[in-house]
Parts: sequence; structure tokens; C-alpha cells
Amino acid sequence: MTDGSNQLIIATKKGMALRCEETQIRSMGRNSHGVKAMTLRDGDEIVSMARVREGASVLTVSEQGYGKRTPLEEYRLQGRGGFGIRNYPVKETGNPVCGIKVVDEDDDIILISTEGIIIRVPASEIRMCGRISKGVKVMKVSDGNTVVAFTRAEHETPEDSDSEPDSDSGESSPMPEEFNSEGSEEITI
Repeated sequence: MTDGSNQLIIATKKGMALRCEETQIRSMGRNSHGVKAMTLRDGDEIVSMARVREGASVLTVSEQGYGKRTPLEEYRLQGRGGFGIRNYPVKETGNPVCGIKVVDEDDDIILISTEGIIIRVPASEIRMCGRISKGVKVMKVSDGNTVVAFTRAEHETPEDSDSEPDSDSGESSPMPEEFNSEGSEEITI
């Protein structure tokens, strides 16, 4: 949620990003057409938008499971309706952007693939990189599958997730959990 005076970062599938003032997007009625947030090149589309917060960084995740955190200072403030600046090397890697989120060091990231695999990774384990770098492998996806969505969540310590079931209710965990060698939690549905 925003208060109407924040800054926003808008990202596209082909690796562009635009940081603008929310005040440039005027309030309109339900039936209005709206205003142009960003100019898109042929075949490009907007994949996500995030609100800028002090002390946070921009997390970019690609469809092939690569991710990176970038300092907000690397995204200069621009006017609404522009092309934006390069955020991810899609041309060089052939790896479209899944989306962006503005994350804090103590957040967790939950990623979901087309295979139905869900993993949870601490944001602090994703390397801080420059704006146009590829990043590091955050989620392994098999051939023909992609990362389709991700979100940020409050950090969960292993002690929180390993709590014993209530002996009176007999309840157990609804999903099987496995931990991979990188410390991220993987759940298959």
C-alpha cells in the first residue's frame, strides 16, 4: 500500500526498469483509461511494480531462476512514461525477468515454479549485484519450466518451522518439507 507520495519502480519482462514519483500518476475514477506509466518496446510487457522503502534493495528474479539484489541508489529518478533504464541483461542471457520486489535484508523470498515447486530463501543469501548483472542461481528449474511468481515474507527461523505438533489435536504439518544444501526450504505440491 502507498500513501500517494511514494516513489515506485516499474519493471518489464525484457529487463528495463523505471523509478518515478507516485504523484505523477494522478488519481482517477474506476471507468478511466489511466495514464501511461512506461513506454514499452516491441514485444515487451510490464511484469511488476514495487514501492521504494528506505534502507531496502531491489530484488530482480528471472524466469530461469537467477536473482540479484541491487541498491536503490542505482535507479535514478525519472519521469513517468519513459523507457526506463536497463535492469537485467535479457538480450545477452535470453532469460526474461519474472519480476521485482523491494526487499529488506531480513526478509525471506518465496519462489514458485511451473512444476509446482515452492522454495523459501532468506533475502540476505541473495548476492548484492550491479543493476545490469545476471545475478546468482536462486532456484533450480528443469528444462521447459520457469519461475512464475515470487513474494517477500517475514523471516522464518528453522526453530519456527520445526515446532512440534500439538499433542492434544494430533495435527501435523500439511505439506512435506525438505531442506536443500543451500539452506532454502523446498516444498513440492
